[in-house]
Amino acid sequence: LLLEGNETVDLSIGSVSGPGASIGAQSSHPITIVDDEIVQVQFVLNGASTPEAVSTEIIGLELVALPGVAVGSGVSVTATVADAATGTATSGSDHVAFGSQTVVFGAGAVGGDVQSVNLGLLDDLIIEGDEDVDLSITAVTGPGASAGAQPNHQITILDNDFAQIEFVLPASSVLEPIPVEIVDLQLVGVPGVSIGPGVFVTADVFDTGSGSATSGADYPVFGIQTAVFGPGTLIGDTQPILTGILDDLLLEGLETFELSIGTVTGPGVSTGAQSAHQVSIIDDEVVSVQFSLSGSSTPETAPTEIIALELVAAPGVTIGPGVVVTADVADGGTGSSTSTVDHTAFGIQTVTFIAGASAGDVQTVSLGVIDDLVLEGPETVDLSLTSVNGPGASPGP
Repeated sequence: LLLEGNETVDLSIGSVSGPGASIGAQSSHPITIVDDEIVQVQFVLNGASTPEAVSTEIIGLELVALPGVAVGSGVSVTATVADAATGTATSGSDHVAFGSQTVVFGAGAVGGDVQSVNLGLLDDLIIEGDEDVDLSITAVTGPGASAGAQPNHQITILDNDFAQIEFVLPASSVLEPIPVEIVDLQLVGVPGVSIGPGVFVTADVFDTGSGSATSGADYPVFGIQTAVFGPGTLIGDTQPILTGILDDLLLEGLETFELSIGTVTGPGVSTGAQSAHQVSIIDDEVVSVQFSLSGSSTPETAPTEIIALELVAAPGVTIGPGVVVTADVADGGTGSSTSTVDHTAFGIQTVTFIAGASAGDVQTVSLGVIDDLVLEGPETVDLSLTSVNGPGASPGP
């Protein structure tokens, strides 16, 4: 059961005896013993995966033979392995140039014995995804030796460079109106890491619809926008997402809309911790409330005096849906009239301007006047605005 190749036995006529007998021209006869042992060499595995940071990947090749068969004395079986250059990894930058390497199975080697070749891996700071190296058995030498059923081996180099995409800021505030508002996304990760040749990383940004602002009225319809980080992009680089703020004539106060990162594509890339950005729209409409008149006179016999307060605003400005403006009016206590004697106790009265109210609209408070039989001359009640509430609302002059 030895693999030893074909061997010969040479038979020769030594002596011939007899009257007139001699050795003829064909005096020798070689016998070739054809060896019936065969072996094969193949990769132990058809492929393997290894992290990029591993400096050396060891690849095994095995001798395939029937049980009991061994390589004979003075015989060796060799297999040459080469880089097929069909993989996606780049020789000299992703791995050490492989060239060709030869393994030798010497005398005594049996089926299952393993010899190995080595592939050196090069670590880098490039996001490029997993890449592969294809090794092939290019030649097998030795008597009765050939390549086995597994003549190829693919090594997958697992990329160890990663990045995340997130908003640079969690929120921003802008004054109405702004035609273009830029919200930046950034690539975050280990400093020095960059996106490799032919690699593109994308992030879809969408409007969550969860803010108080109205799409199409307070800001342009956003839809979905895609940011693209291309080859050469470094950690810390940014890409802009564009939106805007629409002007209107509604008093509506601070409103918000929220952008969020949706689908992220690219090798080794995911969504970062800052995946949402809230834009606050600062309303540029303001109103004030004031008395329509600075003063008035009423007879003592009039049971009730009506006092008007008006909304002051720029032309066209109205109070927006869901918004109210209120004004509290109180007796300042500085007049000469006596509460509950000359007029009913005023306390605090509140007027309310609701959605749709515009400049010049009026709300009223009332003061009860008490008639008496006392000669006391004209007396006064001083009413004051004590507070005005509502977005962008203040007391008038």
